[in-house]
Amino acid sequence: MKDAMGATTWQHERAARLHFICQLIKQRVAKGHALLKAIRIFSRRWNHKSFRSDPRHRFALSVSTLYRHWRSWRLAGEVRSAFRLNYFSRRYIPAPVLVRFVELCARQKFPSLGAACRAFCRRRGNHGPGRVKLGYAALCWNLPRGSFAELKRQQKAVSQARRQIEILRLKFTAAIRARVPDRLPRQRMKPEGDFQI
Repeated sequence: MKDAMGATTWQHERAARLHFICQLIKQRVAKGHALLKAIRIFSRRWNHKSFRSDPRHRFALSVSTLYRHWRSWRLAGEVRSAFRLNYFSRRYIPAPVLVRFVELCARQKFPSLGAACRAFCRRRGNHGPGRVKLGYAALCWNLPRGSFAELKRQQKAVSQARRQIEILRLKFTAAIRARVPDRLPRQRMKPEGDFQI
């Protein structure tokens, strides 16, 4: 559901509530209260409270966050539009693009998901249907949770197993060379008897 301004209802409520809180803080400061003390009061009152329009969303108003909002509000001219969010729902990435990304991560080692994302975007033809731009936030949203970390764990386990196999190969090779000569001695063949008359 959207309001007349085109913003979702919870965003509209957020902007209105922050504007109201900043006005109350300004009134307290005008009466001689310390700014941080006023901010702490309203932080305790509103932090983690649910939105009326959408209870799934909650106000994140720690003291530092509310202080940042206060500064932004003052710099913007003490208007409600200072709290307008450029919020868009997270974009879904087509499955073929995600599959190609996972295949790249399975084939190569990357120090982080961000590094893998940058490497993937540098490759041609990876953006799939509609040339979807692959962003880090979109990746985090669309990939199964913990999938990249699990791939890294398995790659580490494979590397350790390969090192162990190489150690065993060298060990067994040395043992074989110590026990068995390079060439077996020639065996003399006994002449067969000729019984023709």
